[in-house]
Order: sequence, then C-alpha cells, then structure tokens
Amino acid sequence: MVSCSKGICQPTSCTDGVLNGNETDVDCGGSCKGCTPLAACLVAKDCASSICTLATRKCAVPTCSDGVLNGMEPTVDCGASCPNKCKVADPCTVAADCVTNTCTNQRCVTSDIPLQTTSWIASASQTENKASSVPASALDGNLNTHWTNGTSQTAGVWFLVDMLKPQTFFSVA
Repeated sequence: MVSCSKGICQPTSCTDGVLNGNETDVDCGGSCKGCTPLAACLVAKDCASSICTLATRKCAVPTCSDGVLNGMEPTVDCGASCPNKCKVADPCTVAADCVTNTCTNQRCVTSDIPLQTTSWIASASQTENKASSVPASALDGNLNTHWTNGTSQTAGVWFLVDMLKPQTFFSVA
C-alpha cells in the first residue's frame, strides 16, 4: 500500500509519521507496535498496556490493579513497581518483585538458603562395590565423596531421594 501526504508518496510503514495502513494512531496499533496511553485504539492488542478503553477508544495507562500483565510487571499486577509483590513460584526479574525478596532463575523463591539434606534418605537399585560409594554420599555436601553405580545408565537402574516431607525447589545443582 502507498500513502501520499503533502505531495509525497511512499509505502506505508510503522515509522513514517503518518496514520495509515491498519494503524489505529500514528505509527502504532494494528500490525505496528502497541500504542502509548491515550492513543487511539480499537482492541487491546493495539495498546502497549494491552488495555483499550471501550468507552473512549483510547489506550489506558497500565496499573497494578488492571488484571493485565503490562507495564513493568513480571506477573499480573505484582512486582517491584506495584504495591503487591509476587508470590513464591511467580515469574520475576529482580528480587524486589518478590514477597520473599528472592528471585532465582526468574522465579520468586522462598530463599537462597540450600535445602537441608542431612535427614534425607538416599537409595539406589545398584551401587558400586566400594565402601566409599554409598547412596548417602550423593547428598552429604562433601565434594570429596560421591556415589556411583559403576555402570552406565540402563533401564531399571534408579536413584531415589526421600526428602521426608514436601519441599519446594526450583533447580538442582
């Protein structure tokens, strides 16, 4: 499509400074980027805030109570920029997004304190025949000990950890 303005014709684009194509406001909405607050819109996707106010057909300012993931929120209506902080397991970008003030691997977590493994019970379907290679060695936190079954992983070979109670964690190191 070509657009002509003030005697100059050019292909329409989202950066031509002219309201054209399927834009709802100048260079935004439609197939262009979302529009800023108070720009014209027809549907939510026309707006950077993902909220098109039906009564005014204007893009709304993002808020921390609009029920939409927008603004600086890592999760709907919570985060560092909002009064409500995100819950454990919610996505986050910085520690201040989280009610626990701990963001690890882009998730709010309970803390950076490692799980206490001292009472856990480890067992295995088979263990290498060495006194130093017992399943508990895999959990003792000592870099000088380890567990091995002495063979390659095959069907039916397993290693089981009983944590004795439900625990939430987000990565295994």
